[in-house]
Amino acid sequence: MSNEVISTRPLCLLAQMADQTMRTFGDFQCAEIDSVLEMNGIDPRRVYDRSNLKTLPFVKLNLSIEKANVLRKRCVLLRRIYEIWSEGSDLESAIKALSKTTKEHASYAFTVYGIHVKLNMKTQQIIREHVLDRIDPKGSVNLKNPDLKMCAVLVYGEICEEPKESYDPIKYVANERAKNNWRKLTHVYIGRDLGEGSRGLITKFSLKKRPFLG
Repeated sequence: MSNEVISTRPLCLLAQMADQTMRTFGDFQCAEIDSVLEMNGIDPRRVYDRSNLKTLPFVKLNLSIEKANVLRKRCVLLRRIYEIWSEGSDLESAIKALSKTTKEHASYAFTVYGIHVKLNMKTQQIIREHVLDRIDPKGSVNLKNPDLKMCAVLVYGEICEEPKESYDPIKYVANERAKNNWRKLTHVYIGRDLGEGSRGLITKFSLKKRPFLG
């Protein structure tokens, strides 16, 4: 038995661009999305607003899951697409926005993603336990090939000073890529991970991989 409804909110999909592609390819990521949508007879202006990309590597999509999967499989500058069940400015508000609905699947997995930071395993486990207490999934855990891929996406969009000795390790995280750079949690999304884009094709068809040029 499968219960696909966990929120009373309308279907909302979130497309995540990779930070590296934002720096390297700029507006080409939007042009790629537009071209794939147009090839499928969809007006991009009715699907998403690209203005959010100025501050976050996300765009919200007004698409069916079927069309979103077509987009995901055809775009190489797209990192992942998520089905959003709830969101909030922090973990507590995002969890509270979830409907108290039991998820019944043969198997499931739950992944925690940190945007702009790398979350350690202990912090990921705390987040995972808090969310799963609310969702109350039924079935066995299967990390390799689950029937349901759930996730929490935590956006650390604000650079801040190093917090005092006693601080919330979920709210404040040190950015390992930059010395003395701390990040503050600004938004949380909880939902279903629909999968990765086709970013692997960039490496597969790289000129460096070809045996010769001609």
